[in-house]
Amino acid sequence: MIKVSRILSAKIVYHGSLASKVPTSTYQGISKNDWLGNPKITGNANAADLRPKLIKSLQSVEEQPFMGKYSVKMSPDGAAVMDGNKCIACYYFGDTLVVDKPYRRRGIGEELVYLWRTSYPGPAKANTRTRASQHIQEKVWDRLPKQ
Repeated sequence: MIKVSRILSAKIVYHGSLASKVPTSTYQGISKNDWLGNPKITGNANAADLRPKLIKSLQSVEEQPFMGKYSVKMSPDGAAVMDGNKCIACYYFGDTLVVDKPYRRRGIGEELVYLWRTSYPGPAKANTRTRASQHIQEKVWDRLPKQ
């Protein structure tokens, strides 16, 4: 169970089974460029018609609390945020991030990317990203422990 312990600068700090307890050394030796990868950056319009979808490999994964009112399913393949039975955001293969339009600008995408990338750390493997998704990746990089 995840317990939200405090909120810092509108960022949720997690404690519990999904909390990423990534040692600082995990990110030593990985540059920002390595972490972001070298994807082709596309306009946001390229993703305008995408809708969040729960992929088969996540269907049987147990849901865990996420951001207080949602739940999340995670595996090495990706993660999906659920609002009841509805998939409202997904992030697959460290590449594709989709947040349903009514749920955008709530920090869901950034928290989802942060949780997945810290649970499955390593250099990015994305081939393409929208400008918005790349911006989220950069914000997540700035939050990582890199001392």
